Amino acid sequence: MLEAYTGTLTAIFLVELTDRTRLLALLLSARYRTPWQLILGMTLGYVPATLVAVWGAGFITQAIPPSLLKWFIALAFFAFGAYLLWQHADEDGKHPEEKWLGRIEHLGPFLIGFILVAVTEFADKSQIATAGLMIKYQMAWPVFLGSLSAQGILNVIYVLAGQEIGKQVPAQKIRWAAGIIFLLFGVFALLR
Repeated sequence: MLEAYTGTLTAIFLVELTDRTRLLALLLSARYRTPWQLILGMTLGYVPATLVAVWGAGFITQAIPPSLLKWFIALAFFAFGAYLLWQHADEDGKHPEEKWLGRIEHLGPFLIGFILVAVTEFADKSQIATAGLMIKYQMAWPVFLGSLSAQGILNVIYVLAGQEIGKQVPAQKIRWAAGIIFLLFGVFALLR
């Protein structure tokens, strides 16, 4: 049981270390000055995808051929990277995501973090890895808790780092850096 937990925690931590959700954590934490609400919301946002991975182990990898999944993932990275790089501010000087976040701002950082992570984590590499670990260990709770623990630890690291970065680097530069990184992730997804 402990082996399933620690094995899952370690594997998911390494898989997610440079995931796109980490960039999302950096971007959101640079915007919001309530890190613990954001960390909790984002961490709980992993619950739906992790539950599907654990209790539907293997379905995603069986339903979607890896060669096709690679193209979907690469396309998503390219689209998000292009969006971040080529979006233009309107006449008010606001970018589209600032307007969208402004419309849902009343939800607060907890719910925004939860919703964005819950939506973006389906068919993510950590979900697929969690399903594979469930097949390996055949122990639902240790695998579920190990995966969620890894995500929570990474959220703490990246949100707190984003708080510091947000104090020193303008949002436009963070957006450009994130856009370039997403494009690179798209290239790497195709090369794998």
